Amino acid sequence: MRQRRLSFRRAFTLIELLVVIAVIAVLIGLLLPAVQKVREAANRMKCMNNLKQIGIAIHNYHDTNMVLPVGKRCNDWWNDYNYYTNWAILILPFCEQTPLYNLYNDSLPNEAGDPKFPGCRNLTIDRNVTMSVQNCPSDPNVGQLARPIGIWTGADGRDVQRKISSYRGVAGAPLDLYYDTPGYSNAWADCYSWGDNRYNPGNMGALPCVWTTHSVIANNHSIGIVNVTDGTSNTLMVVESIQKPGARNAERASFWAETDGTNSLTQIVPDPRIWWADYERCHAQSDNYLPWGDMACINTIGGGHPSGMNSLRVDGSVRFVSENIDLIILHNMSTIAGGEVKTE
Repeated sequence: MRQRRLSFRRAFTLIELLVVIAVIAVLIGLLLPAVQKVREAANRMKCMNNLKQIGIAIHNYHDTNMVLPVGKRCNDWWNDYNYYTNWAILILPFCEQTPLYNLYNDSLPNEAGDPKFPGCRNLTIDRNVTMSVQNCPSDPNVGQLARPIGIWTGADGRDVQRKISSYRGVAGAPLDLYYDTPGYSNAWADCYSWGDNRYNPGNMGALPCVWTTHSVIANNHSIGIVNVTDGTSNTLMVVESIQKPGARNAERASFWAETDGTNSLTQIVPDPRIWWADYERCHAQSDNYLPWGDMACINTIGGGHPSGMNSLRVDGSVRFVSENIDLIILHNMSTIAGGEVKTE
């Protein structure tokens, strides 16, 4: 009788197992950057599409009202300073958000809500509503709640947190370039007026601030596309403005429905720190970057994508701006009628 020969299968040795693991790790290491690049490309395309939709809404607003929406509306400092609507709220009906727009009471301040203004929903919109078209998927803070810095605290709810978003309208250039005093307060995107001789119309951006006490000016001299004499394809209208994660940075993020200061607007200053997207780091370096100091930090742009930002132009086109662009040219692109050279 023939004996059956038993065969045994040789197992992996420890060295062979480690080699296999190492090979898999190398493959993952090679594939991961490619996956990240694909993901970033998709995020950038989504972000560009958001800006395109915002551009369509702004142009539809212009077609209906024959002017562009104001960047924000506020009254004079010496008349119990309050701030009201802004560009992002005004275009809600053109973003298929008419019911939401109808909840907003433009005759009351932006922060109006209980208990000081019973029944007013302005603060509720500001706090609770996330607008997907205002959110870049590359923004690590989007949808989070934070209290914008500079919002006064008090019983009327001004200390209530707001929803972070990703874009800011371009209000123009700070007045500092036309005055002898560096750090002039208008770099906080406080109100311009066509009727005040202190303000040079060449400073104005596509979405500037107007004063309610100059109601005739605000109603009849808002900016139309015809006023953009520097070229609609060369002039910035809405840009990305994204902060790196961090509690203090979040206070300086973008807030689409908040109209105080630079929360929904930016004024572009020719300072390299405007690209840093890190308020805490930028602020710590303010004394080393004069004359602009903290003004570059509160008017930050970009931050969402490597090497630059997506931008919406007045003509409705969406184009990428490299962070290597000459800062003076970038500043020139923020005004509508400065007569400057704008070649990227």
